[in-house]
Amino acid sequence: MQIMIPGCLGFIFFILYDFNQISIKSRLLKTLFPLGCLCLIYSTLMIASSTGEVFLVPATAKYPFGFLALLMLAMLVYTLFFALPFKRTYISLEGMDRVYDQGMYALCRHPGVLWLTGFYLAYAAYLGSSTMLKAGIIYSLLDLLYVWLQDRLIFPKQFVNYAEYQEGTPFLIPSFESLRRSAAALKSR
Repeated sequence: MQIMIPGCLGFIFFILYDFNQISIKSRLLKTLFPLGCLCLIYSTLMIASSTGEVFLVPATAKYPFGFLALLMLAMLVYTLFFALPFKRTYISLEGMDRVYDQGMYALCRHPGVLWLTGFYLAYAAYLGSSTMLKAGIIYSLLDLLYVWLQDRLIFPKQFVNYAEYQEGTPFLIPSFESLRRSAAALKSR
């Protein structure tokens, strides 16, 4: 279980980073987001390379789970770093901005949770690792707590039109309408 501590610490860094965005606005504290990412990556790699409890995955399912894990990881990276205007999202320290509600962010308000959870479940199945499955459940729950804090405390202060976005876009589970809007926005790119 100690191997999961750096990943858990990563979520604390993410939360502190977001609170910095709305209150302190320190350039130094902006490093907490990439530091949190590194903690989560480090923990995941350490768990993947550890020898722990295993469960058998049929050989015919192993590679589809590996492909699904890679797909979910690619979706997560795209959603966090390429679907958003990078400089405005991760670098600027300007005042209240308007929420970005196109593409992935028309799908639901926090699509990264879907991809992170999908990645860990698929990767655990690919590896047949009970430890990775436990870590995935813990990290997914921490991510859910993190986005709940963002949704209730951070983003309403950070984005001038966040209440409107909350009304028109599902929190986590996409609706038929949000799927249609997301697909239309991605298609028009």
